[in-house]
Amino acid sequence: MLVVTAMVYLAWACVRQHPVLAGLTTGVLLWLRLDAVVIAAVLLLATPALWRRWRVVAGCAAAVVTPWLVFSWFVLGSAIPDTLVIKSGKGWGHFLTALSKHYGLPFTWAVGGVVVIGGVGLLSAATWVWWRRYAGSGTSIVLAGAAYFAVIWSLGVPPFFWYYAPTFAALALAATLGLAAVGTQLAVPSARTAAIAIDAGLLTITAVPWSQAATAHTPLRAMPVRANWALPSQYEQIGRQVGATVGDTPVRTAGEVGTIAYFCHCTIADRFSDRARLVESINEARRESWLLRLNYLMLDTDELRPIEAGYRLDWCSGPGAGVRGWTTTGIADTERRQGHYTLLVHRPPKQGNDGHHARSSVNPVELSARR
Repeated sequence: MLVVTAMVYLAWACVRQHPVLAGLTTGVLLWLRLDAVVIAAVLLLATPALWRRWRVVAGCAAAVVTPWLVFSWFVLGSAIPDTLVIKSGKGWGHFLTALSKHYGLPFTWAVGGVVVIGGVGLLSAATWVWWRRYAGSGTSIVLAGAAYFAVIWSLGVPPFFWYYAPTFAALALAATLGLAAVGTQLAVPSARTAAIAIDAGLLTITAVPWSQAATAHTPLRAMPVRANWALPSQYEQIGRQVGATVGDTPVRTAGEVGTIAYFCHCTIADRFSDRARLVESINEARRESWLLRLNYLMLDTDELRPIEAGYRLDWCSGPGAGVRGWTTTGIADTERRQGHYTLLVHRPPKQGNDGHHARSSVNPVELSARR
């Protein structure tokens, strides 16, 4: 959401042709997500009035983002987040079609509403030549959203729904500009009536998924669109009970950890928190890309030590009857629609007499706080 906010603010700064605001907002946008550089580049290049002040724009942007990049490069060993290595080329779905194939069926109204609003945005951009004198350019913001879509698509990342947000937010902004121009500036009653009707229709479509969710359960248990393996309340329960059980002992997991870690108040070891598990991926990235080789120049992977976990939190599909753990509710009509987490004692593999590592052993844990 912060990326969308910064993108809209940058579009406003470009319309105002204000180099300082444009530069500062560009710096914030890059600080939030480095891949958003394509959004900033398109919007700035589409504003010729800022070209003459490019030094001011670049200087303000650098003043915001450079201190963090330098600190991260020297202290953390990487200016670019490790998520680029973790997620690139490891998609579990096709980004171009996943919005309809993966999210379309379980979240029909939400995805349908986004697509309809996006279509109105494309129509606004296509007809910009007729209403451009009444409002700022909707074409540049759509091109910025399209450029971001192309970058994310090319990286081969998993099609998480939030990766679509900048693109569809750009289309929504273009739709807003076009409808506002037609509805308030044109001295044609029928055009104003049509614009108001379309506005009302888009607002109704947007409200439907929220209304459905509120009707099913109030207060809301989850967002109208989600990709998690469990509901937030289920993750809260898991986190609290895991924390009460493990204390200060680290827990290893290969699944989702955000809400669990928040309520657990314990150490969760996964690819995002345990950098030692990324050594092979980082070294491979160094070999394949000069940019990533430069990015990890200050990182000594030989000094990374893995987090020694005493427990494992595993997720398996199915209801998990008789298993000491927690039932989870995922996305309907998918393989993760129902499953369960189990907390297990984790014993690292021991080296056998033949020099090979035996398989790690796990045992179910008696929870200190049952459901």
